[in-house]
Amino acid sequence: MISPKTPFIFAAGVLLTQVAFGSVAFAEAGDSLHSDQGWTLSPSLRLSGTYNSNVFRAAEDETASTVAGAPVMGIQPAVAIASPRERNFLLDLDGGLRWDQYFDVGDDASFDVGGQSGLSAYGNLSAIINPKGTVSLKLDEAIVRSNEPSPYTGENSYNWITNELGGVIGIRPGGDVLSFDLGYHWKLYDFDTPALETLDRDIHNFDLDINWKFLPKTSLLAMADFRLVRWAETARVPARDDVGYPTLNNNNNNPLRVQGGLSGLLTERLSVQALAGYGASFHDAGETFSGVIGSFALAYAFGRLDLNNKVGAGYRRDFGEASIGNYYTSHQVYAEYVQNVLDKRLSFNLNGRFEARDYSAPTTTFGSDLYDLLLVGTAGAGFYATNWLKFGLDYTLTTNLTDNEYSIAAVDPSDPSISVLRGYTQHLGTFSMTAKY
Repeated sequence: MISPKTPFIFAAGVLLTQVAFGSVAFAEAGDSLHSDQGWTLSPSLRLSGTYNSNVFRAAEDETASTVAGAPVMGIQPAVAIASPRERNFLLDLDGGLRWDQYFDVGDDASFDVGGQSGLSAYGNLSAIINPKGTVSLKLDEAIVRSNEPSPYTGENSYNWITNELGGVIGIRPGGDVLSFDLGYHWKLYDFDTPALETLDRDIHNFDLDINWKFLPKTSLLAMADFRLVRWAETARVPARDDVGYPTLNNNNNNPLRVQGGLSGLLTERLSVQALAGYGASFHDAGETFSGVIGSFALAYAFGRLDLNNKVGAGYRRDFGEASIGNYYTSHQVYAEYVQNVLDKRLSFNLNGRFEARDYSAPTTTFGSDLYDLLLVGTAGAGFYATNWLKFGLDYTLTTNLTDNEYSIAAVDPSDPSISVLRGYTQHLGTFSMTAKY
């Protein structure tokens, strides 16, 4: 199902193209199309080939899914439109489509890798009134249609739409020295897949950010974020009710985060961000999170400063919403390395993240406490052959080191249950080519 906002976004794109680009001043490839009025249009096309070693994110001994690898071809056309800069009203639009084609390998029909193919899409619209004034207003709309492989062999891919609409009022009484941003956004989750329809929900998000730039490149921050999470269904009913499995409850909640700290440069090359505060989930029923949250990160810029080379590391403690149980607590450590050479024509990046998640007690019994030990590593290289043509080579490792195992009711009454192992390892290798006018 496509949200009513989808036609609006793409109709706006067509209208902007016709009005703004009635007369076009052509530029060199890679510099965008420019109209006489100052509008720019940037079409692009990305082609990619990926090998996914574990499409269904399954473990070797799991009975719910099969470890199946497959090549994937991706095609992604996109376009971005930007209004003239240096004026009191800015209007920007970008959108794109992506088709991922999974190819069946192997003779086992239960793999059904080809059934994971599907269409993803996105569209963003942003309007800013008086962007450099004492008081500004930003209105934005973002819609995304996602296609993701099912975690269970033999099922079609999962599809859902997220639609976010809202705005931010910016107040800057002292220019850029002191700023207040007060925002509200409404976000909708709409799942097309019948197995996930009971996860439909909407979120009302209120946030306040205060930034005091007491040094030219260093700020004191205060942030507050409050949300109203409302589920469309109060519970998720299991596939079978003849084996005594209770339902999982969808409990409305009102998560709150309040943090303060420091962000910016300590020296010309060393930057820091340190935030600490309080968070609570305020669930209507069941367990509720309440405790300290925060983050700390250091980054060092090496080499030529204009190349944006850096190495950094950090730690974050937070909580999140869970589809099993009410919430999870998270401890995360991460590191990154970015280097650009040949005046940014060639780039390298290396990132790693380890995250430990502990889940609150679910409303049904899974045999043990649920937890995740997630390790994610990425490495990549990008090369601009010309101003408009870029080649990329990327690798991603994702693994869950948990030994959690639980049983769920099988659809076939002759089979009382199937086992699900939550640990898995997945390798993704991708070669891509992006052309952008």
